[in-house]
Formats: sequence, C-alpha cells, structure tokens
Amino acid sequence: MANYWYTGGAPLISKNAAGGFGTLTAALCFAGSSPLTVDSEEYNVTSWSAIADYGLAVNFISGCGTTTAGLGAGGRNATDAVNNVYEYNGTSWSAGGTMINKRRSHPTFGTQTAGCAATGLHDSTAWRQQTEEYDGTSWTASNNTTSVQVDGAYGGAQTAGLLVCGQDSAGTRLTTVEEYDGTTWANAGAVSVAVYRLGGFGSQTAFIRCGGDEAGTAITKTESYNGTTWATENSMPGGKTFNASAGDATSGLTISLTVTYEWDPNLYIAGTLDGLSTITGAVGLERTFSGSISALSSLVAALSYLGRVDLAGSITGLSNISGILGFQLWLSGSISGAAVITGALGDLNELYLLVTGFPSGQTVQYRIKDKSGTMIQDWTSTGVNEDVEITGKSTYYINVMLNSGFQGKISWKIASTNYYSVDGINHFELLLAQLNSLPTLPEIEASTVLTKLDVPVSSRAPEIPTLRTQISYAPQDLTRVRKNTMLADFTFFLVSSVNYRTPVTGATVTAQRSLDGAAYAACANSVTEIGNGFYKITLAAADLNGYAVSLKFTATGAADRIITIKTIL
Repeated sequence: MANYWYTGGAPLISKNAAGGFGTLTAALCFAGSSPLTVDSEEYNVTSWSAIADYGLAVNFISGCGTTTAGLGAGGRNATDAVNNVYEYNGTSWSAGGTMINKRRSHPTFGTQTAGCAATGLHDSTAWRQQTEEYDGTSWTASNNTTSVQVDGAYGGAQTAGLLVCGQDSAGTRLTTVEEYDGTTWANAGAVSVAVYRLGGFGSQTAFIRCGGDEAGTAITKTESYNGTTWATENSMPGGKTFNASAGDATSGLTISLTVTYEWDPNLYIAGTLDGLSTITGAVGLERTFSGSISALSSLVAALSYLGRVDLAGSITGLSNISGILGFQLWLSGSISGAAVITGALGDLNELYLLVTGFPSGQTVQYRIKDKSGTMIQDWTSTGVNEDVEITGKSTYYINVMLNSGFQGKISWKIASTNYYSVDGINHFELLLAQLNSLPTLPEIEASTVLTKLDVPVSSRAPEIPTLRTQISYAPQDLTRVRKNTMLADFTFFLVSSVNYRTPVTGATVTAQRSLDGAAYAACANSVTEIGNGFYKITLAAADLNGYAVSLKFTATGAADRIITIKTIL
C-alpha cells in the first residue's frame, strides 16, 4: 500500500476517547474529552466545523455510519457507563433505541440501521462479552466474543465485523484479533505488537490499525490487514492514543486531542523532487503537486492516478517518462530532456475551444486533426454555440472530449463564406504552432469558397479572425486563468499582415486589454520578444480583473492578434 500519513486540520475542541465515523472527506467526531463534552464536528478533508451537539456528555464512546446516517452508542458519563444511543441525520442528533447493556470502551460497527456493539466495560469491574445488534429501532442479543477486552480498534459490517487488540480484564495489552460473521466470533491473525487505546478503520478484509499505547508509550506503528495477515505500513507522524477514527483502508483519519492525521494516498508536495534517480509506483491520487521535477533518470507509473496534477514548475532532465501523469494534467512549466515519453499523459477530458471575431448569427463549422494530419472530427456544426461579444461580432465555441495529451489543430469556417481560422490544440496550454506549422494560410474548400473569390487566392488572403484555443477540465471550469490574478509569461504569436503566414520578428508590440466588454486600455507591462514570431507578456492582476478578458496585440507589419480569455475565480 502506497499510503502515507499527513497532518490535517485540528479539531475545534481537543478530542480524547471520542466517537468517530464516516470517510476521509466527510468525517464526524463527537463527544469525548476531559472534561466531558457534547461537542460534535464534521471534517471535509481540510478543516473541522461545528455541528449540532451530541445528545449526552460522555467519553469512551464509539460510533458507526456516515455523516448523513450515523450512530453513537454507549460511553461513560461522569460516574458510569450508559446504554444511550443517538442517531445523526446530517443535521441533528435524536435518541435511538437504548442498548440492552450499558457499556463503554467498546466497538460499534456497521451502519445506522444494521449496527453491532460488543464487549466493553459497565464499571471498573463489570466486563462485557455480550454482543448485540441494532436494526435502526431496537437491539437484539447475539453471541459473546471469545474473550473480554476494552479500548481496541474496530470496523466492518454487522455481518462481517472486526475487533483488533485492546486490553483484557487483567490489564494485559493484546495482539488478538476477532472476526464476527453476524452470528459468532472467531479468532483471526494477530498483530505484531500488543497495544490498546489505538485507532483503526476499514473492513474485515481491508483494515488499518494505527497508534495506541504499548507498554505505557504512545506509538506510531501502522499495520494493514487483508483478512488473513498483517503488514507493516508507513508510521504516523507522532504517537497517539485514545483515537477516534473514520474511513476505510484506502483513505481514512484518526483524531487524538488537537491532532488529525490523514491516511491518504493523495499527493501533498509543495516543493520539488530533485536529485532522484527513479520514481516508481503511484505518487498520489488526487492532490496538487505545485513544485517541479528534475534530475530524474526515470519517472515510472503513476504520478497521479485519479485526479488532477498541477505542475507549477517543470519536468526536466528525464530520460524516460512512462505510465500515467494524471488523468487531468495542468502543466504551466515544461517537459524537457525526455528521450522517451510512454503511456498516458492524462486521459480523456472535456476541452473548451473557441474562435472569436466571426460575424454574428452564422452557421459555424469546425474540424479537428491530430498533429500527424489524421482526421479526428470532420466538418460539422453540431455542438457549436454562439456568444455575442460586441455588435455584429461573436465568439463561437464547442466542448469536445479529447485525450488530455492530444496535440493537433482545429479549423473553423462559416458555411458558404470565406471566413476561416486555424489554431493549435495542445494539452499543456503551450503554443505548439511549430508542431503543425501553424499558423498557416487557412485551408480553402473549393466547393464553398473559391467560387466566391473575385481574385486569385495568391493575391487575396481570406479574412482570418484571430483565435484563442482554451482547455479546461470539466465540469467545474472552462479555463485555468484566474480572475484578478497575475499571470506570468503569457505567450502569443504574430504573423505578417501581408500573407498571414510569415512570423514577425523584431516588432515593437502594443498590448491592450478589454474587461467584460469595456473599452480597450493599455496593459500594465510591456511585451518582450522570445523569437521566431513568439512574444510574451506578464499580465498584471488588473489586466485579468474581468470574467471575459480580450487581449489585443498590435505591431507594425503584423496582423492584429486578439485573444479572448474567460477567467475563473
């Protein structure tokens, strides 16, 4: 298992011997602590927030279920164990059916309507072995556990429960594990260390146990269970006891006092990965990588398996990149020095592509080819939408599904006219016009255009509206440019105003912007030349302080370059 522990958001109130249930991204922690509290809090993988109070001030309590259908059972008030039960509906707690036996320091597993409680203590001398099951209304007695124990870890379902470690009536810490099949308990594979007051989450066949008290010392040891044997996993950042827990073996959390530790396969790296020879295996599922990767000889398998990878830096100096670099890769830097790139650089994503400056009210068609010239989509108007920008001029746009590593070009035309535009499509949001010899003289369909030209094509270039190709990762946004936020090194390409083909070099470029349809005004910063027709500018926050930003770049001898950006918050 490739999981690691990360420090999450601290509970609002110090939690000790509290109850917990839910998942990593939707967890609930309630009651517990010393002095006793009714405080309940919900976690969203970032921070805890206060919710409705639990029905009773107790500690040494347990629970099961979800944040919309949860169950808290038993616990210890100021004097003794209780048999009170409370149900949570996502908004408030209400009294449920009371348990047959008073108990604290016990496991409660399953769901709100199919729960199970076992073992525990009544008072300092009254040990419980009884098991009872809950149907959402009342509790029914079942068979005893094989032994008595308290303060163990627990998880699973009413018909497939798990009880891990704890302490027996003689005060001995245990390595024992018991499994419940809905009728009887049986001993299973023991853990490697005798411990109690530990945390744990998961099922009978996939479980994580963590921390706890070993010989009076809080430990960091973590082990995983596959239904038969236990294996050592990455240790917790610090030793913790009296843990409340939530989640499953893939992702979970444990809470003790003012600390939340997340058990998470996701990537949390804000710096760099430098000086390594090889990265192999999965390095995260969803989280952001905001640094850079350099000096690697090989990056193998998954940098991100399920979610988005945000590389604010660059990937450099690699001889080999293979496997998956995210289902959604956003790379604002570059990939360079790689002799081989194999496997998926992302998977299918919805791309938002647009052409701006076409006359309004037209039937606009598009086609897409990859960089080798293979037709991906022939001319069609299906799915083309219109957005009127100014009187008589519109932006036409489509949403298409393409592989996130796709490179190619899109051509636009207005049916039965000489309006054309061509631009590149590139997953990395870089200007890869070089790949496709772009920009080029737009392709002319003889059947629809040549008959309408009153002079030879060689002496008259068709009107070419400017184009901005934008890529987003649906459904939540259509661009990656943030409103009112500085954007460094924004790159654009200038071509001759004579033939619309030859790159313009050595130009003095005037940069202007229009915010939400307002008059054009000068950009805050000047344009600098990169070379071969490419130029760049750092767009100040004020230049992007609109939802629809139109950038206009003009220079002597160059065709005006107008780029429309739709920002996100």
